[in-house]
Amino acid sequence: MSTKERLFEIALNLFSEKGFNATSIRAITHEAGVSIASFYNHFDSKDELLRQMYAYYLSQYITGKVVQISEELLDALGPVKLFQMIGESLAQSMKNEKLVRLSRIIMLEQYTNQTARAITINDKKMLLDATEQLFILMKNKKLIEVDDPATIGKIIGYAYLGFASDNANYSLVEGEDPEARILAQTKVVLDYIKSILKEPS
Repeated sequence: MSTKERLFEIALNLFSEKGFNATSIRAITHEAGVSIASFYNHFDSKDELLRQMYAYYLSQYITGKVVQISEELLDALGPVKLFQMIGESLAQSMKNEKLVRLSRIIMLEQYTNQTARAITINDKKMLLDATEQLFILMKNKKLIEVDDPATIGKIIGYAYLGFASDNANYSLVEGEDPEARILAQTKVVLDYIKSILKEPS
């Protein structure tokens, strides 16, 4: 494991256990067995470490999965299987201990830390933009029948944000296994997608 990776791992654990503000760079480097100068070889600040940490893990989250969806993937899977894949990806990500810890950090720190708040705001915007563009693409490809795909896409994006909040409460705070809840959430989305599919002519 590289020094940068070790700093990532240790910071993730300390931020999750003690909180972002209560964890000093000195505590991170002491735990990692490296100098403070070594920390600054990899990161400009503790906030930069949090930004890089989040960017690194972003692709593992539902936001990352939706943002990465390509036209080729839509063509290969079709709308129903595509949204099923998104749900499965979310369920898998919630089983990853590192991702759960990072989610907890961002969720708790967004109210007191400007960097965490900026990450949350950007994450929401990326998800809403991605679902909007996905529904526009599905409409343009004549896969779905809706009058206003941009608005529908935003609504689905907001539904995912609501699901994420629900999952955070039950999984990250109360320790409930999220899989059954995520499967139920995915079924709601899939039922809606099936209801707007364009009938083959």
